[in-house]
Amino acid sequence: MDSTLFKLFGGNASRIATPEIAANISTDNKDNIVIGVLLSILFVLFNVMLYRHKRTIVDIFQIFRLKDHLSKLVYEQNSSHKRLHIWCSIISLFAVVILTLRINNHFQILDIDIYHFIIAVLVVIFGIFIYRILLLKVIGVCTGRMDFTRKLTFQNNILFSITTITITPCILIGLMSSGTLWNITIFTIGILLILNTLTAINRSFTFFIDKKISIFQWFLYLCGVEIIPWSFVFALIFKQ
Repeated sequence: MDSTLFKLFGGNASRIATPEIAANISTDNKDNIVIGVLLSILFVLFNVMLYRHKRTIVDIFQIFRLKDHLSKLVYEQNSSHKRLHIWCSIISLFAVVILTLRINNHFQILDIDIYHFIIAVLVVIFGIFIYRILLLKVIGVCTGRMDFTRKLTFQNNILFSITTITITPCILIGLMSSGTLWNITIFTIGILLILNTLTAINRSFTFFIDKKISIFQWFLYLCGVEIIPWSFVFALIFKQ
């Protein structure tokens, strides 16, 4: 077939893409541009955060070395830790959006336009965020222990900051790689997520016990606040 084309149109002739192939190429290019822009923003934000909050970051990682350091941080509720949490929330937002985009493009989980995909991810994230805040507020008001839920939230924020700081470098490396290195970074991110999740569960259990609150109430908190929203998300994904 190619030899016939060369005979008809000359040696410089080449095939042109069909409309369908051209559309796919255009979509892939658009996706790569969007991911590249978001990745650049994520890289800049992460490095700025490390520079501006290096002392606070060192301080929160002391919870793994000093026995009662986390309790001390929760009691003091320093404003620098709150600012670090805001930075980590923005960074994690970019990281989750970019990573889910890359995973969706790799496994073709959802056939959806990139901009609609980003909006869907943001809606899910903000939905979980609002759900957690409202549920903890309701629990605090109903039990008359707003101070307890406030301290629990602050502790969760510190652990969330640690999770963001440890996982974001792996996400950056993974998104700038492919093949074997991509698979290794995805595996590493999964391991880090499991370790940070287990740490958060252990710390929340200790927090409840220290405040002399029953294990049953801790279990209800774990299911209602931590497990149910993510279970709903996974159910929606696997239902597609």
